[in-house]
Amino acid sequence: MDRLPWGGVLFCCLLLVGGPGCRFFPKRQSAEPIASQQSQSIARSATETEPTFTVISQQVEQPAGNEYLTRGIWKDATDPISHELSTLLAANGLRVGVIRGQTPPELERLGTSTASSVGLIQRSFVAGKSRTIPINGPADAEDLRITNNLPNDVETYSLRAADYGVEVVGTPTENGHVRVRCTLTIQHGDQQGWLVPNSDGTGFMRKEERPAISLGKMTWELTLGRTDILLIGSTEAPAGTLGQAYFYMSYPDRQRQRVFVLQAGANANSPGEVPANAPGFAPSASIAAQAWRTPRRAAGIITMND
Repeated sequence: MDRLPWGGVLFCCLLLVGGPGCRFFPKRQSAEPIASQQSQSIARSATETEPTFTVISQQVEQPAGNEYLTRGIWKDATDPISHELSTLLAANGLRVGVIRGQTPPELERLGTSTASSVGLIQRSFVAGKSRTIPINGPADAEDLRITNNLPNDVETYSLRAADYGVEVVGTPTENGHVRVRCTLTIQHGDQQGWLVPNSDGTGFMRKEERPAISLGKMTWELTLGRTDILLIGSTEAPAGTLGQAYFYMSYPDRQRQRVFVLQAGANANSPGEVPANAPGFAPSASIAAQAWRTPRRAAGIITMND
């Protein structure tokens, strides 16, 4: 029997494996395997997959009892929170306001002066994740009165090395606005070990934290436009309350008073972001607004992206 030549054998093999619908190198599927998709998704950074927004904060400082920080600045601000919460904050020596539209000239002057502008910082936030912005501390406090509920649920604290801040959680909305939730926070003393449940709930793990005072009742939500300014400060007579602890600084020869100033706006990977030079973008003259429009070029601003 004659043997098929090698060329014939190879030809027959090609016919068998290369018939209709078969290829040596199958056409690449349009969809990648699920495992591959998941691994790529995990590898993406939060800033690529989640909306982010920028927060620019600072404090303006003047001698204690300054007329503008005590009364004048609040005449230009609206009260953005409920009457019940405003009353609770006032019982704690605190108040909140929002300036919308043109920045008042005196606030612009204070915000752009190296003598009165304190801690101008730009931070990048991920939507839905909280970050705490420090306001004052560490400082000792004796007989600090905190009103938890009205009319007379009051506790008195003596704190060592207390740090006072505001926890901010936000979500970008349309037109570059940001819906923010603010909660006052206090940590004090030295770190202590706590047992907390582990991630899968099967046991406990040790976590080092400083003791904290719950101020969850002092939480508010509001929407900030790109040129809106959130103010947090003290009432006119905050002695012995959170208003004094947050916004008064004592030095050997003088006492100083501050007001916290915050702006927020959506970044480029957030929905509905409006460019700063788009029609209808109302310019603001405050240093925070200037930094917001050209954030990394503003003189004296500290950028924190951690």
